[in-house]
Amino acid sequence: MMNLGETTTNALLTAAIAGVGSSFLFTDNGMANIGGISLPVPIVIGASAGAGSLVSDTFSDMILAKIPQSASFANAEKLTVKLGLCGASTALALKMTTGLPNENLIKAVALGAGSRAAADWTSNNVINTSRSGFLVNI
Repeated sequence: MMNLGETTTNALLTAAIAGVGSSFLFTDNGMANIGGISLPVPIVIGASAGAGSLVSDTFSDMILAKIPQSASFANAEKLTVKLGLCGASTALALKMTTGLPNENLIKAVALGAGSRAAADWTSNNVINTSRSGFLVNI
């Protein structure tokens, strides 16, 4: 289980990476109307990915507790659940807030999961070098 500082750091890193990455991945980087406020689409995507990171950190332990685990696959299961939850919640948040077209759902899932993976790598290897592994200590 992560502490609040690590969870927040990963969410902010995920948001920043997704926001920048969305500028390259999606061609329409216009404005999105969220609750009557016009925001640039990369900011909405970054916020959605950051929220996805929070969701994955919050709910992955509950999901993993329901899955019978073997010691040899524990890290792979944790990686799959965290990246899958982050990708899916990013796509869901974008679908609900911006009306993301169905043909872009896979890109949104990949962007959320990839941003989460990149944020975890950055957290482990750049910010907190005392931790080791890739999503192993989460």
